[in-house]
Amino acid sequence: MGRIFTRGKRRHIIKAHLSSLIWSLRRSSPVPASEIPARLIFTVTNGRSGSNTLYELFNCISCVEAHHESRPSYHLLLRNVQHREILAQAFLRSVKLPRIQETDKQFYFDASHFFCKGYLEPALKIGLRPSLIILRRDRRKIALSLFRLQTIPGRTKKGLKYYLSPCSATLTELPGHEDLTDYQMCYWHVLEIEARQAYYPGLIAEHGGAVVETSVEKLNLDGEFERVARELDIPITDADRKRIEEVRGMSFNTKSKKRRSEDIDAGSLDEQEQEVLARIRTKSRTIPQGLK
Repeated sequence: MGRIFTRGKRRHIIKAHLSSLIWSLRRSSPVPASEIPARLIFTVTNGRSGSNTLYELFNCISCVEAHHESRPSYHLLLRNVQHREILAQAFLRSVKLPRIQETDKQFYFDASHFFCKGYLEPALKIGLRPSLIILRRDRRKIALSLFRLQTIPGRTKKGLKYYLSPCSATLTELPGHEDLTDYQMCYWHVLEIEARQAYYPGLIAEHGGAVVETSVEKLNLDGEFERVARELDIPITDADRKRIEEVRGMSFNTKSKKRRSEDIDAGSLDEQEQEVLARIRTKSRTIPQGLK
C-alpha cells in the first residue's frame, strides 16, 4: 500500500520542495547560456497531447539526452513566472542550466509542456537559442482528456498547478470565462496553446532556431519521427532505428484509471466549442486557423 498523506502533510512537503528550490536559486552559481555545449530542443504543446510518446522516441537516439518533465520541474514556479519573468530567468540560469551543462550528449531534449507556458521568452532573453517541436493533437481529444481527468485550467487543483488560466499572461483573452463550463475551460486552453504554436515559430526563427511540426497521430506512422530528427539535424544510427521501431505505435501515459466516468454528448460539445470560439480574442498578431 502506498503512503497516505494528510492535507497538512502534503502542504508541508510542497513547502519543503519550494524552500529547497529557493535555496538553490540563492546558492547556486548561474551558468551563462554560452557555456551550454548541447543543442537544446523543447516543445510547444498542450499536455495530454503526446509529449511522453515524443520523449520515448527521442530516448532511442544515442546522441540525445532526453527528458520528460525533468526535475526540478518547471511547474513548481509556473504560477509565479506568469508575471515575473526575472524569476523564470533565475530558475533557468541557476537550476536548469547547471544540470544541462553536465550532459555529454550532442543534443538535449525536454518534452515538458511547461516550457512554453512561461519559460520560452525568458530563455531567449538570457541567450539560449533552442529549437522547437510543435506537437499537435486533435483539439477535442485534448480537451476531453483534461476534462475526464478533472484537470480544469484555472479551476481545479491540478488545473491550477499544471496549466494556464485566463488570468495568466496569455496570448488570448476569454471574456466572461467565469460562467463557462469545465469542458469549455479545457477547450479554451487548447486554443491558447494553438495561439502559442502559431506565434513562437517566428520568434524562434528570429533567434536562429529551427522549428519542426508534427502530431501524436503522425508519430505512429513509419518515417515520421525520422523526418523530425532529420529536420533537426539529429543523426540516427542503425541501432537507434531498431529501438525506434520497438517504441513506435506504443501508448504512454494513458492514465485510464484516473478518468471520471462523466462524459458529454457530441452535440453539446459542438455548441460549447462554438461558444468559446465566438468569445475568444487573440492578443497575438499571428492568428492561428480556427481562431479567426
